[in-house]
Parts: sequence; structure tokens; C-alpha cells
Amino acid sequence: MSNKKMNIITATIFAIGLASITAFSATASEAGTAKIVADLTDRSVNSVMEESYKQHKSFAQIADEAGKLDDYKMHVMVDGKKTGQYSSNKKITELKID
Repeated sequence: MSNKKMNIITATIFAIGLASITAFSATASEAGTAKIVADLTDRSVNSVMEESYKQHKSFAQIADEAGKLDDYKMHVMVDGKKTGQYSSNKKITELKID
């Protein structure tokens, strides 16, 4: 094979690999929200995210089904704005509202 063909093949394989990794990775926001639900429902973050993706459910729906919707809302929203702050002891530690 020529060097040019080998470079094209390598670049194509790299692009496909990168696209597949990106498609399956969660954003930091999703992972943080999944952690809140996981802590509230005594489940792992992976199981919460898997249920969300496979069954097309929002994290709020998962919390609601576990009877923890009010707790979920308290941790995710304050005065209608996301705080983004959550600690392992399940309390809002610091408010950062834009």
C-alpha cells in the first residue's frame, strides 16, 4: 500500500473510534445529575445512566419512580436555577446562581 492510502485508512479508523467514544460518553452535567439520583435511590451511577439511556427516561422520571422527586428537585434546583453544587452528605453546600 502506498503511504497516502495508509494515512487515509489510519485517519478514518481514528475518526470512527473518536466518534464512538464521544457518542457514549456522558457530559459532566449528566454524570453529576445521575450521581444525585444514584445517591437518592441507593443505586450506582452506571445503573441510573443505563436506565436513562436504554429506557429513554429523564433523571427526574427515575427519581419520581423511586418516590424521591421532591428530594431530587431540592438538590438540582433552587429558585428555578441550577446550583450545580451537591455534596456526598446530600446537602446543597454552596449556591452559585448566575
